[in-house]
Amino acid sequence: MGPDQFMSMSALGEQYFCISSDIVVVACVQVTPVIGKIKTMKALSPNPSEVNAVFDMPLAGFLEDVPSHTYKDAEWQGIKYRLHYFEYNNFLVWGLTAAILIQVAQDAFGRSTDFLELTPGSRPYHQLFFNGERLLWRDTQPL
Repeated sequence: MGPDQFMSMSALGEQYFCISSDIVVVACVQVTPVIGKIKTMKALSPNPSEVNAVFDMPLAGFLEDVPSHTYKDAEWQGIKYRLHYFEYNNFLVWGLTAAILIQVAQDAFGRSTDFLELTPGSRPYHQLFFNGERLLWRDTQPL
């Protein structure tokens, strides 16, 4: 398996928050969001082999209950979770990226979402980690 195949499979596993029997995880990655202010989009020069497009979206959009926001409830290893999808100008922000931006928007605006953020009975993503075999809560209680 080449590095490109590994990266795409690891991204798939992280984004879908699940692992199929066809994918073997050799390392888990912890995501640390870094928030900054960009004075101009011209300042960005993304690597075209890693980034298809760069776009901006109003941060408040991650708090609003609008038709362009949808979600899908799912469960893996007994963990219930909600995947959020936000469409904006023909772009889609979803999964872990959406969850991070929901939290950033809540912190920035000092308010909660206009929609039910979590599946009833679930916890936020940042309280989970994968120990190589299964998901655990950060308080280390097996699920």
